[in-house]
Amino acid sequence: MKFGIHKTGFILPALELSYNQIPYYLKECFALFSLYPKDHVFDSFEVTYLWRALGLLPPPIRNQTLKYSAKQLLIELLSISFLQDFIDYGIGFTFKIHDSVHTCAEIVAWEECKRAPNFLEDKLPAFVPHLSFPENKGLDKFPIQISKNVRSILFPTGGMEPTVMFS
Repeated sequence: MKFGIHKTGFILPALELSYNQIPYYLKECFALFSLYPKDHVFDSFEVTYLWRALGLLPPPIRNQTLKYSAKQLLIELLSISFLQDFIDYGIGFTFKIHDSVHTCAEIVAWEECKRAPNFLEDKLPAFVPHLSFPENKGLDKFPIQISKNVRSILFPTGGMEPTVMFS
């Protein structure tokens, strides 16, 4: 993935500086938040599953789990104020990201991640590897002919969190 600030002037300078200071492996994880709509309440299990499926989690340290590896990455994002409303339930946690942070994720992932209905209204570039349908809107208009380049698709499932599908 190639993530960076491509369109200067669209995000707050302090936020851009914070983004530029995080390690590359965290930039990839952060950019995938753009697949979800603003004000989405994230669940640690869905984030862990997505990052794990895409091979973004570091190998667990001795006697630890992948869930622990994902939590460490999320703690890093929390420490630089990229996450808000972080609630730890013991076995998992929920959080949100601020609207301006979400906009930053959309900007850094603009070539890599597209969310319906945005990509249904515009012509979808053939190289986009990550797509999402946060709602049941647009599923009937999905351009199957370009799906050979897609690495992951997030689909909603009956009122539950999106399900990750991989090609």
